[in-house]
Amino acid sequence: MEPSSLEEKKPKVCRSQRGCYWCRVSKKKCTEKRPICARCELGGKQCIWPQSIDGKTFIINGEPCKVRRPEVKVRSREGCFQCRQRKKKCPGNRPQCRRCALRNDDCHWPEFHNQSLANYEYQQKSKPNLPILQRTEVLGDVRRLPEPLSPRVFVKELFFNIFFNVAITSLIPPSSMSEISELTYRESIESSMVKKVIISYSAALLGEKLTRDLVEETKQEAINEMLLEKDSQSVRKQLSKLQCSTILMLRDFLVETNPSVLLRNINYVLEQIRSCKNLNIKNIRLFVDSFTYHHTVGILSCTRECIEYVPNPFVLESELKQFFPESNNISTNPLLGRAFKCFISAAKASYILKSQTIELKDIVDTMLQIDEQLQAELYSYTSYTSDDYTLKMVGIATLCASKILITKSLQPDISASSKDIHDIFTIGFRSFERIPELLDHIVCGGIWALFVLGICAQQTRHQHQVKAHIHCYYRRSHKPNLLNVLKLLEYVWDNKLGLDILDDHHALSYITLA
Repeated sequence: MEPSSLEEKKPKVCRSQRGCYWCRVSKKKCTEKRPICARCELGGKQCIWPQSIDGKTFIINGEPCKVRRPEVKVRSREGCFQCRQRKKKCPGNRPQCRRCALRNDDCHWPEFHNQSLANYEYQQKSKPNLPILQRTEVLGDVRRLPEPLSPRVFVKELFFNIFFNVAITSLIPPSSMSEISELTYRESIESSMVKKVIISYSAALLGEKLTRDLVEETKQEAINEMLLEKDSQSVRKQLSKLQCSTILMLRDFLVETNPSVLLRNINYVLEQIRSCKNLNIKNIRLFVDSFTYHHTVGILSCTRECIEYVPNPFVLESELKQFFPESNNISTNPLLGRAFKCFISAAKASYILKSQTIELKDIVDTMLQIDEQLQAELYSYTSYTSDDYTLKMVGIATLCASKILITKSLQPDISASSKDIHDIFTIGFRSFERIPELLDHIVCGGIWALFVLGICAQQTRHQHQVKAHIHCYYRRSHKPNLLNVLKLLEYVWDNKLGLDILDDHHALSYITLA
């Protein structure tokens, strides 16, 4: 018998054109082994086989099911046009998103709901070529703001937001919060208490949740009360010039951590001040005082790399005096005038320390000659409340710390002796000794001055007092950077480095206390 006849013929395998449900969905080759194929057995899945197929549907367990297709992701139109053109996710920060700020690009947002990118590009091509604004020594790049809301409906609510968010949300100390929250809108404008809190130290760290909740609740009650009043044509005209969204950027100072974005917003706000100088609004005075403080905080907390974004404080001082003389006039507003000089002096000291191109000899005399007179006036001024007394003492300490940094940054031929620095330190630290504890609303200015004076502290008693103040403030604010500053101070004390630590480029980053 031939061998071929002995071999049994293998049965012919008839494969179906399609495999099981899971293999078809995953577009894998199915072994078609029933009741469970090898791929489903390996993956631990229930192997499902269709009973009939008509191309688009199949029947499983008696119910027709459509073939699953991958979902198409639809892009939203919530970002700025620049991020859409780059096909990047927009962070959503208005008026300028973080991505555009880092790239130093213009940031444009949709003018109406759901505006397409193609519509925006067509508008840009059809616009005539306008002259480009050049950056001056005082002002940075001017960014276009979103169009204001319709004044017919929202005029009073927006006008109240200008006052409340700037003069109250950013400037009220916690000790006065409960009393001011009971005032109505009109009472707040005329209240001497509200005017006093402008010179308090609460502007930079009003971040506690309970305080924020109270602010929002009080603001909403006042808005509802204002909407019941009659409309005002003059308010509409003022709002058209002073856009609410620009003023509300001051709220970014409470949460913004990127110094480039923060300082660009400062330039932005300064441009709005210049354009609104002729408006007769009492709230503008409150806004200018708030801006002056926040500018000082910004210039103290910025790094050397960001100094190019900072308006020159020497020029800024003359600008503010020209447009708003009442804000820093000692004869009309003694306490605020002295506080303004303290803060602007600290800004000048920081600017000199961090800038590499400024001519020192032209400004040293101007900086140092006002200190003794201003210091004597602060000591002699007696009509202070408890919070104002703290302002006076911290103001003197800030002034002394500024003078120490000025002396440190001078050229060797005009630098003061170590005895002069010790005398300045004695006066400044004595001011801190008169404060029983570091209160909640003593923030960037006071901590910054305490840091500079702590570097100069040589006696163990003074060093322990600096530690106590920083630990006290850390328990209230929980800022981790304060612990880093304390470690740096301990390193300075252990090695007796003194002001030489400021020659270290990396050590200067610890001045960022805001």
